[in-house]
Amino acid sequence: GMQEGDELDKEIAANFPEDLLNKAKSVKHFGGEFIFKKMNFMEKAIVKKIVKVSSDKSDIKHENIKQFAIEMQK
Repeated sequence: GMQEGDELDKEIAANFPEDLLNKAKSVKHFGGEFIFKKMNFMEKAIVKKIVKVSSDKSDIKHENIKQFAIEMQK
């Protein structure tokens, strides 16, 4: 998903073991995008129903990607 703030924190906590998150050098969200012309019928239907998005949406977190790369080099 493309959640923000508390919702994103909850999703990360629900999908990764606590031990892994505690030991990780960095935990960042890179964002995402929905490009409808690249989706098949079923993918489009799921995105429209669950995410409530019916047109292309891009929210790539370029700064988070850059910061993650810097933190991984330490």
